[in-house]
Amino acid sequence: MKKYILRREGVFRLLSLMAVAVSVFLPDLYMKMGLLLLGILGLAVVSYAKEQKIGLIIFSVAFIATLVVCYLILNGYRIGGMG
Repeated sequence: MKKYILRREGVFRLLSLMAVAVSVFLPDLYMKMGLLLLGILGLAVVSYAKEQKIGLIIFSVAFIATLVVCYLILNGYRIGGMG
């Protein structure tokens, strides 16, 4: 699987970045958070396959921060006009 990801790295990276970019423009909160998490997870998988430790740490922190913000928004906290 790792070899397949490395062969198709450009496609994985492009699809992940597209998911993150599209999530910015969606009005539905659940779809927005789902696509954002999917995009960050895709970028983390590519970083893991390429053995880039710094990238993996950055995307892991972004993934956890997104989960925390999603939890706060779904429990009624208003963050920057969302929710």
